[in-house]
Amino acid sequence: MKDEEIKRKIKEIKESINEKDVFHELCLLFPFKESLVITLVRSINKKGLILPIMTYNGKILDGRHRWYACKILGKLPISTDLPLEINPKDYIEAMNFERKELSPTERIEIALKLDEWRPTKKESLTKIDILNEYRHNKKIAEKAHSTPKAVKQIKEVLIIVEEKPELEKEIEKARKDIIRVDTLYRKSKETNKTIKQIKEEKETIEKKVNRELRKKVEEEKKRVSSWREKCTNLRLIYNDLKDKHIQIINWIKEKGLWEAIKEDLFIKKKDYTPTIKELRKAELI
Repeated sequence: MKDEEIKRKIKEIKESINEKDVFHELCLLFPFKESLVITLVRSINKKGLILPIMTYNGKILDGRHRWYACKILGKLPISTDLPLEINPKDYIEAMNFERKELSPTERIEIALKLDEWRPTKKESLTKIDILNEYRHNKKIAEKAHSTPKAVKQIKEVLIIVEEKPELEKEIEKARKDIIRVDTLYRKSKETNKTIKQIKEEKETIEKKVNRELRKKVEEEKKRVSSWREKCTNLRLIYNDLKDKHIQIINWIKEKGLWEAIKEDLFIKKKDYTPTIKELRKAELI
């Protein structure tokens, strides 16, 4: 298979997938090298995939180039899950950080990103992480002459207090030994839950108010539209009456009746147009 054909297939595969759905974020920290895929395509085509692809939480942690090579060759990639006792960050660093094709700048950039990386909440809930957290809490508990449970509770309370400063008074009570740690923990959880409920209620009320406002606006639009329609109808009636009035005046003048009417109505003005009321009084309409 020629290099150009391999590059074309790499491009097609990239366009057909979302890499973030397939590869773990630690895997994507390292640059993608087409030259390495070309080398692997030829190697795997001759010898097969010797080193399995490593997965973590359902995504590829290590073996991005091998996965592309297998896809190009139409072979099913062999994969295995990362053992629980191994930290994914340590593994990806050990397997990839010393790669020859990385430039000094790339190496420093990746090192900084690896240093900043922290597992998500979902990834933190592995058995090994829970065990490590318990051991850490136990160590602190021994120093503080307390229990791992109390240490865990205080940790959670301090996180909640950062968002809810109003709990500071309760912490002060616990510091003065007025209330127990488990009581403080329970109150903080209740407060957190209450605030969450308040937010939900607020959102519900806002939605209801917005719905009512929209309804009133629609009603007002209909009322204004109806009023405009009535005004238009009145304007049409007025214009119709005005036209009829002019027609009657013209007819009276044509018949030579206007001078006699003026005398009956004691009108002395020369240029004068009678009103509808005056025409009715003269029994002409």
